[in-house]
Amino acid sequence: MKKIISVILILLLLVGFNTSLYAEVADDETKVQPSITLSDGSSYILTGVDKPIITDSLIVYTNESGSSTEPFDSTTVQAIIVNDIVVEVVTDGAEGASIPSNGYTLSGSGSYKDLVESLTVGEIVTMNNLDITILPEKYFTFNGNIYPIDLVNGARGSAMTVLYDSSYGVVTDTNEWGLEIAIKNGQVTDIRYLGEKNPLAIPTDGFVLSIQSDSEYDNLLGPVVKVGDQIDISLENVVIYNGTRIKYDAMNPKTKEDNPNGWDEANNQPFPGFRGANQVIVYDSSYGNETGTNSFGYEFIVDANGMIVSTGGNNSVIPEDGYVISAHGSAIPVLMSAGILASTVSIDEENNEVVVIYTPQSTIDRAAMLIEKETANLEHSKITYKDVDYEKIQDYLSISEVYLEKAQSALSVKDYVGMKSATDKVIEETSNAHFTNFESRNVEMRAVWMRPTETTREAVQAKVNELKEVGVNAIYLETSNDRYTIYPSSSPYVSINPAFNGQDMLEIYIEEAHAAGIELHAWYKAFMVEPSVIEKAPDLSLETRDGLKYEPKTGYSWISPANQDARDYTLMMATDLVEKYDIDGLQLDYIRYPDYDMGYETSSIDPFIAEYGVDPRTLTEDDEAWMDWAMYRQSFVNTMVYEIFESAREINPKIERSASVWPQYDLGPIEKMQNPKDWIDKGYLDALFPMSYNIDKTDTVRDLNNTIDIVKDNAYQIFGVGSYFGLSHEALLEQMEAVNNASEGTAIFESSSFLEMGYGDRASQGIYSRTAITPENNPNLSVKLILNDISRKIDEIYLPLGGIDHRSAKPLHAQLDSLIKKTDDLDKLEKRLNQFLKKVQKDAKISPEVVARITTDIHYAQRITNKALNLK
Repeated sequence: MKKIISVILILLLLVGFNTSLYAEVADDETKVQPSITLSDGSSYILTGVDKPIITDSLIVYTNESGSSTEPFDSTTVQAIIVNDIVVEVVTDGAEGASIPSNGYTLSGSGSYKDLVESLTVGEIVTMNNLDITILPEKYFTFNGNIYPIDLVNGARGSAMTVLYDSSYGVVTDTNEWGLEIAIKNGQVTDIRYLGEKNPLAIPTDGFVLSIQSDSEYDNLLGPVVKVGDQIDISLENVVIYNGTRIKYDAMNPKTKEDNPNGWDEANNQPFPGFRGANQVIVYDSSYGNETGTNSFGYEFIVDANGMIVSTGGNNSVIPEDGYVISAHGSAIPVLMSAGILASTVSIDEENNEVVVIYTPQSTIDRAAMLIEKETANLEHSKITYKDVDYEKIQDYLSISEVYLEKAQSALSVKDYVGMKSATDKVIEETSNAHFTNFESRNVEMRAVWMRPTETTREAVQAKVNELKEVGVNAIYLETSNDRYTIYPSSSPYVSINPAFNGQDMLEIYIEEAHAAGIELHAWYKAFMVEPSVIEKAPDLSLETRDGLKYEPKTGYSWISPANQDARDYTLMMATDLVEKYDIDGLQLDYIRYPDYDMGYETSSIDPFIAEYGVDPRTLTEDDEAWMDWAMYRQSFVNTMVYEIFESAREINPKIERSASVWPQYDLGPIEKMQNPKDWIDKGYLDALFPMSYNIDKTDTVRDLNNTIDIVKDNAYQIFGVGSYFGLSHEALLEQMEAVNNASEGTAIFESSSFLEMGYGDRASQGIYSRTAITPENNPNLSVKLILNDISRKIDEIYLPLGGIDHRSAKPLHAQLDSLIKKTDDLDKLEKRLNQFLKKVQKDAKISPEVVARITTDIHYAQRITNKALNLK
């Protein structure tokens, strides 16, 4: 009898156990046992972690059990979960399911099969009471904790952790705002703490971890890490799955009620695209053709199949039956991180979330999409007769196709390491194809603004050669920084940097640059000075409306443009450079006021009161006399420009005179008291450098058009673009390309980011691939080279691709030869160039695209000719 009762009890227990396996459990049970909670709020206790599958089990597999589960049969279904999001449901278990290193795999067997099978991609599944180790793609381990590495051998940006190895160089060359740890054979060998300036040497066969001070890891590690500690580096983890849910603020907002934060209250109108600060907005084709957003954001485009087909930019075209997801401000990094090309996207309108999923198939789709895109770009280049290396581009694409096949084969056997390696090669080769597809001019200025940190001639020589290798032909060298000059100046207030050990680094840079065939221009900050100037001569300081010395938090001080002693000092420092050094040019920077409400020194106020009968300290922008106050201060800046450049030309008649300016030419004269149009019109400038540091090329083109309006043919325009704030390589080079047809070159701010962040290498593949001379230095030779280039393109591109026939080509060659022989006489060249162009444009046998290209080249030659004549 006892035996029968025992059997019944066991059966009851088993029945009860199996029922509870699939039943929703109470909250108090999930507080202590590992469990999952689904999006509907129901929770289920796990029957195991990293254990073999048994009947009626709910098991979680983590990366500690490997990269894949064991094969399973039809009684089991498994779901791959990353960031609490289902990214894939696997029903065919012949080869098991992947276990993501950045998530886990949930296995439901028997009575739990339907539960796991019911999960949908994008659904939220939360893990309770179980810590799962998440492994980033690159990371280091210290004291049992895992820390992600953002980048290897690149520029350290805000809050970033960068790993450097000896292939990068001898030292990291980072600034003092971070923690650096040298590691060899897994042990810490040296440490540079926050605030220490001496660069940390990179050990041979070792590493340096460089952690920027904004990173939370700087504070965590700085106080505890010490020499001898163990730090392990891992760079080989393969992350092949990702899932992200991004909260959006509005979908298709068209009224203030749709998105209150998308309304600009100050101007009583919507922000562009109804996208407010730090918002994420979803647009579909019912909204219109474009998003209408401004350039201060980031967008990706999703096609009708729910796949991301384009990333980056703003004011995107909205595809039919697709979406554009748009972010602004602090929302941008999340969108950039999640929005990988070929990811799949769905919109959860109930929770106002964008769901982005990336899987191994996405990796393959992305590679195929890149090949398709660059193949189309190559074909477009051919039909528009672009001057690029077609064969080299095709070679890159052919190599890409081979690696795509290898990636597909690797995926078929779940060799994710092999797949990732092959698709990385596809990305590399298609990138090579893309950047080779930028045209390169042989006449243009390719300048960099540069802050010298080198302390030996050998280091200067290496830096100059590095710049030359990537195509740079002009250096604008900062002459003072960090409280010191780079040369022994005549200033009684500033001394040469002691780090240079008495060496004149300006002279060394001039010698090494000229030896490399690179121009060297002195970059001189006019009214913004080193703090020691004001410390030793406080009467020179610019003052606020309250009569206080202006002390910005930039580490610099400002002197008064109205103070005669300050003006004398500025003039002395500028002419000192021209008198003592064989510089190719003098560039004025900060030749302005820092702000519209500055300049209330006695030397400025008293004369204004005497002339206008009003104290400027009582004025506001709404007062009629405010414009008089702005123009009055502007006159001090203008006359300073005149005095400096008149003196410079008296000393060296061939010196190039340039200024770097704010490209808001309508606001500059009244907000910065800076009016470059005045300087150009009066003949004081040879070259204008608008500092067009934008995220989007649309804004760069706007600045270009505004600059053309004020410069005309009276000065060269060299466009300043920014490499320092982390644009993609493509975005920066697109800006450079966008200004090429109407400017005489570009200037990069600044050299270290241009080199260290890879922009220089990319530029040298295409847009800087040919050697170029600066047009202002030798306009006759420049025009000759442009004409020679037209002749070359006829033979190498236009004839072979059918844009022109031999009957049209032969007389064009003869006319070009005649023009080339007459380039020494610029006075008559303009008319001859016009005559040549008219013949080209009248020849109906020449393709319109070829006519357009020759027209662009001739206009460039005419622009250089006219500017050379006007600047005589």
